[in-house]
Amino acid sequence: MLIECDECKARVDAEVIASHEHEVFALWNARTYLLKCPSCNSALIGQTEESMRDRKLFWPDVTRVFPNPRRLLDSGIPDIVKKSMDEAERCIQAGAFFAATAMCGRALEAICRHFSTKDTYLGAGLKELRDKGIIDARLFEWGEELRDQRNYAAHATDEDISGQDASDVLTFTYAIIDYVFLLTLKFDQFQKRKVARAKKMSEGKKVENK
Repeated sequence: MLIECDECKARVDAEVIASHEHEVFALWNARTYLLKCPSCNSALIGQTEESMRDRKLFWPDVTRVFPNPRRLLDSGIPDIVKKSMDEAERCIQAGAFFAATAMCGRALEAICRHFSTKDTYLGAGLKELRDKGIIDARLFEWGEELRDQRNYAAHATDEDISGQDASDVLTFTYAIIDYVFLLTLKFDQFQKRKVARAKKMSEGKKVENK
């Protein structure tokens, strides 16, 4: 069974040790596999969920859920950002660390484009995001470092990008994505609920005082 091995950083034909199929919310079935990598002998756990294509049920490729599962981005995040991060993840798995770093830079450029920054260059775009309050000073600092790493990756320089550096760049990029698209939305929703509760309590007190 084909799956990405975290240790080998490659897609391997793993041996199935055990499997389990179960129902998900009474809608479709899911399969979980305990697998063994044929190259490094490490244990892997993969999952797949039944899906529909052209009105026919099928089983998509197995996704590794242990160890170090690939991050799945929320559906509310722009496709161009998700595609860039998916490519970055694939490059990390393949050991293509320059390419992974370049794709993280592409994801940041996509964020700037999403918020319609006036300048198409990443450096100016990040400053505009900071000035608009979309990112804070710390995230701007991270973004600047990611921009530098992206430039090393995209141009013929003597700089090297190690696997750890590329992994850190990936982590920092996810942090910016989470802050911009997920945490900001959750905080806004929290504030709206807070205002709604306060309004409801105020109206209740008015009724009691009549």
